Amino acid sequence: ASVYLIDPRVADISVPVAIGVSLATLLVSWLVYDGSCRSPLGRHSWALSAMIGVLLVLLSWGLCQIYNGRGTFIHVGAAIGTIMVANVFFVIIPNQRDLVAAVKEGRDPDPAKGKAGLARSRHNNYLTLPVVFTMFSSHYPATYSHEWNWLLLVLVMAASALVRDYFNSRASSQSRVWVLPVAAVLLVAAMALTLPRSPLPSDESESAAASPATG
Repeated sequence: ASVYLIDPRVADISVPVAIGVSLATLLVSWLVYDGSCRSPLGRHSWALSAMIGVLLVLLSWGLCQIYNGRGTFIHVGAAIGTIMVANVFFVIIPNQRDLVAAVKEGRDPDPAKGKAGLARSRHNNYLTLPVVFTMFSSHYPATYSHEWNWLLLVLVMAASALVRDYFNSRASSQSRVWVLPVAAVLLVAAMALTLPRSPLPSDESESAAASPATG
């Protein structure tokens, strides 16, 4: 934790606190997500999707105020991965087993469980590419070490989710081509933020003064 999570320039916290916040974040992320899905909000897919997006933005921004950038990116991915795995073990598989049992017993399956399993599967589908990016983000220090690292993470996750939506729409014969230009704009914005900045004139003069004289 002292290497991969804590950065005194970001927040002066101890190792036990960093680990405690880490574990609590994984648990709370799942509880908030699962509670939202089971609430009346879960009956409105667009509202629920917006809530999940807000949750990820808050998670990205909040952890960047506590941990270093590399640790934050991996940790956001861990929170998303925890949600995806919990979806499978606590909702998707049990609901499928109930469906199979209902067929074997000759009773009508519970349609609510079928809808819930489908919704969680769809969420996992859209979260796949964002979590993949966080897995290899440590290879791109221009993103996690940037002063706007949380915004870069949000831009890339949003763009990857839109790319996934495009391929999903193609599979359902309702191609939404418009999402690709939007995803491209988000990625270009991320690229623009991470472009190397030219040194200021004062920086150049300081570098020249610090270098040994030649000739």
